[in-house]
Order: sequence, then structure tokens, then C-alpha cells
Amino acid sequence: MTMKPTWDSKIRKLLNDDLTSVREHLLRLDQESLYLRFGNTVTDAFLIQYVERMPDLDTVVFACCVDGAVRGVGELRRLGVGRDHEAEAAFTVERSFADLGMGTALMAAVINEARDIGVQDIFMCFELFNRRMRRITEKFQGLVSYDGRDCIGRVSIEAASRSGVRGLKAALMLPIGMTAIPALRPAQSE
Repeated sequence: MTMKPTWDSKIRKLLNDDLTSVREHLLRLDQESLYLRFGNTVTDAFLIQYVERMPDLDTVVFACCVDGAVRGVGELRRLGVGRDHEAEAAFTVERSFADLGMGTALMAAVINEARDIGVQDIFMCFELFNRRMRRITEKFQGLVSYDGRDCIGRVSIEAASRSGVRGLKAALMLPIGMTAIPALRPAQSE
């Protein structure tokens, strides 16, 4: 019988003082993971500048910490003036922790934050061949539109709140011993 590995892990919202751990996480990613996240080949210098700009871009960052180290990141950023109810989300998970539900758990945290700040729709840009992002979008009842090799995932916070249990159930079965998985909270009645 093969034992699944377990680690002490949790999802937490990061403060600006914690962004060094995000930089370290991004610098550990392989080139394919970086390409899937940024849609282009990026340098270490780009990654360092990207993390330094996060506070200026009003980015909310969640981390999945395993044994104290950031191994996955979820980002939420409003789309700009006149689009207060829309935001973009992006995710990275280190290859050795992929396919364990970490992205799903990070998405649940991002959805809860989006609801709390009044966002109604989350958009995610990803390449056609990025099956993990397609799966996350679909788990939370999102729609995927295609434009050549590019995809846009759109997740309605209302729809995700009603039926996101399917995605959360997958997160709850993580073999990495998540100690603080964000449960999707039902939408509040106005």
C-alpha cells in the first residue's frame, strides 16, 4: 500500500510584509509554470519587479504554505476604474505540489475575498492547453471562452457560491493535510 505524503499546510492572506515569500515561490517555479502563469518567457528580474509592484496594483494575495514555505499563490486584482465589480485572478503552484487541489483551495479563498470586496465576476486568462486552469474554472461553475490558443475563464461569484461545493469537496480531499481550507461562504442577503 502506497502512503500519500502529508504536510502541515494552510491557506492564508498575505500582507505586504509577506511578499518576500511570494518572490521566493515565483523564483522556484520552472519555466513551463512561469509561461503558463505569465503567457511569456520571464526573467528573474521581471519576477522580482512584479512582486515589488503588487502593493501598487492593489493585489490581494493568498498563499498555500506547506511546512512554512509558500508553495502556491492566488492573486486577485480589480480590473480598474469603471469595472469595480470585476477582477482578475491568477494562480501558481509549484510542480511538486500540483494536482493536489491546492489551486482549488486558493480559488475558494479568492472567491470569498472577491465577495467580501463587492466583486461579482472573476476573470482568468490562460492558454488553451492549461487543463488545470480550465478545471478550476469549471469546478466553480465558470464559463470558458476560446480565442485561438487563448482562453478566458469567467466565474460568477453568485454561481460559485451556489455550487462551489463541488470544487471545495475536491480541496477537502487534499493529501497535504490542509489545516485551514477556506470554506465557500454563502452569499449574504442584502
